[in-house]
Amino acid sequence: MKRPKQWQTRTLESTLKLDTSARQGAKSPAQGLSHPSRRAFAGVGASTHYTWNSRKFGQKLFKFMEFISLLFISAIGIHWLNLQGQRKRTALLAEQLRPYQIEKLMSQLTTSYMRALGESDPERQRHIFQLQEQAEQQLAADFQILAREFAKLPAPVSRGLKLALPFIDQLSPKVCFDMRRLLEVHAQGIERAVDNREGLSDKARSFRMMGEMFLMQHSCHWFCRSKTIASARMLAQHQTRYEQALDAVSPETRQAYWAVVQG
Repeated sequence: MKRPKQWQTRTLESTLKLDTSARQGAKSPAQGLSHPSRRAFAGVGASTHYTWNSRKFGQKLFKFMEFISLLFISAIGIHWLNLQGQRKRTALLAEQLRPYQIEKLMSQLTTSYMRALGESDPERQRHIFQLQEQAEQQLAADFQILAREFAKLPAPVSRGLKLALPFIDQLSPKVCFDMRRLLEVHAQGIERAVDNREGLSDKARSFRMMGEMFLMQHSCHWFCRSKTIASARMLAQHQTRYEQALDAVSPETRQAYWAVVQG
């Protein structure tokens, strides 16, 4: 039995509408979903993006930690090599100083000078200064011998480092100073102060002697360890800054000193 033409038209129109709706719904998987389903679909994309960013961040963090680890290992290696060099230089200088009483004489003179400078009685002060003449002469003589004996050492072992870096002396001589020359400078400075060629008063002469001794001691600590440690030790032991010791020595000593450590 045939259906009416009007019914056929409605059926065709309905079919076309359904077909159009199907094609429009196929444009995006999320458009055909309900509201909760669309939210879940969007969450999947965000989760994938977050996972990708987390992976990239983890890779960068790993590279950064690897770099920090390399720096830490390098710092430990440099510190260990520095300690080895410092121990060798300390042992060398201690061996050279062993036959003499230089440290003992320096301690005696420093204590006596400070006691004399604290005296209010001029006669008592002059007497204390006079009692130190033998120790001063002995110190000057011992240091002259030390400088001559140290000058016989080869250049590599007698180099002090301006920068506390291992093997830097093998890269450039400009970053080192010659301890042989520096000890000769101090030997001459102490001898001039003891002889008092400028005719200084007892008080001024004692300041000059302490400046020469403190700067010499600073050079020894610098040779064994570093300039920073040497300056800290002088400040802690004698309450004297590095610059104060330089100002206290004679102009000849200061000029010769700068020529060695800055040359």
